[in-house]
Amino acid sequence: MSKNPSQAGGRTYRILFPPIAAMLLLSACSGGNLTARNDDPVTIRIQLPIIQKDPTSITYENAARHFHELNPNMTIELAYASLKPGSESVDLDPTKLLKSDHPPDIMPLPQFRLASVANQGLLKDLRQLQSADSSVKIDIPQGLLDTTTVNGELLLLPYAAFPVVVYYNKQLFDNAQIPYPTGEWTWEQFKETSKKLKAPFGSILPYDIWTLDELIGSLGTGLLSKDGTTAVGYLDSPAAASAVQWLNAYYKDDPNKRGPQTAVDAFEQFGSYGTGMTVNGAGVQYRGFQGDSQSLLGVAPLPYFENGKRVNPLDVLGYGISAKSEHPAEAWKFMAYLLLTDNADSKELAKGFYPTSKTIEQAGNRGEHAMEQVFMGEMDYAAITSLSNSPYIYKAWDAPLEQRFDALLDAKDEDIPDKLHEIAQQLDQALAREKAASERLEQEASAGLTLDIDGT
Repeated sequence: MSKNPSQAGGRTYRILFPPIAAMLLLSACSGGNLTARNDDPVTIRIQLPIIQKDPTSITYENAARHFHELNPNMTIELAYASLKPGSESVDLDPTKLLKSDHPPDIMPLPQFRLASVANQGLLKDLRQLQSADSSVKIDIPQGLLDTTTVNGELLLLPYAAFPVVVYYNKQLFDNAQIPYPTGEWTWEQFKETSKKLKAPFGSILPYDIWTLDELIGSLGTGLLSKDGTTAVGYLDSPAAASAVQWLNAYYKDDPNKRGPQTAVDAFEQFGSYGTGMTVNGAGVQYRGFQGDSQSLLGVAPLPYFENGKRVNPLDVLGYGISAKSEHPAEAWKFMAYLLLTDNADSKELAKGFYPTSKTIEQAGNRGEHAMEQVFMGEMDYAAITSLSNSPYIYKAWDAPLEQRFDALLDAKDEDIPDKLHEIAQQLDQALAREKAASERLEQEASAGLTLDIDGT
């Protein structure tokens, strides 16, 4: 089964995020420079990452109405997404939207799409807007803000985050008489615990570069350069080789792992009690832990290597303000009302995700349950993997590269550095091809028709 995540996006090898994860598949935009006088009527258009019939649309409609009641000169216009023909996913191109003649003022954008628009001057620096409005503070952990900051500019307000955590089966831990994992722990401890669990598989980590990128994040490095265009010197680094060697030893500890396992294998085995532990994103639902069995599901923080540090390569959803917006100060005011301020609308909206704002978290009494405490706590270790920062990796990582990576499982430890170097060289060629293709499409789009996105 292919593990290429090109159809999903973001932390894409993770399986079945909650419904809010549909928002990871899209992005939108906004537009100008001028700020109206306090008494001038203005209309702020926000592009929503949902279709109009989505239940969440009522929350946005109420928020728009209540905000207008508090600010009679400001009207909020909601622009809904549309579905792809024959699909349940929405179809929004962030670059096209941002470059259109009349884009929305406020746009949703998952962090993994930020790399494709960040250096084109298409988004406002939210820090400057917040500095001019001292009435609202951005009470979001700095690590999360760093994930949406480019060249010192805060381009997205990260309002929701989905940390990666370890899920474990309490029943299988009890059967093996093993204490539940609590607090911080290491990958070395994870490996030893996995060996002791009495299940067909102690645990399953998918054998792919997405797992490898998470592992070496703990060692302070990644598989690609910061701009996501170069693998040589990163994928073939000593840290990467060491992590592959650890992953191979982890696989060979379990005789049932007769070959590379996929994310689907990990998901299905855990849901059917075939494994005692798995790694996935916050809020994932497993079929074997529904109803009365829900109490058997435990959650632990993401491990780190003994010689590394805690990091969590979480998924982040944000809102930004278009560089073309004619009313950026007013747009910021509505964003702050919806995402940073304690009110009925912000609390209702935050029920659908894990909020990053401490104000919203406390107002909604989030983090009171054991699972949410882990989810919220992991936000303090926010990081973005090098693969998530690359706009080209999902197409560049094709079946031949995947097969060469899978073959590492049977390689001798001493051969792994050279084999990784060969894969890195091949990946660099593929990344260069995708980058060139993307630039050609961008040039063709610039020479073609401009888009005008209406609010209907």
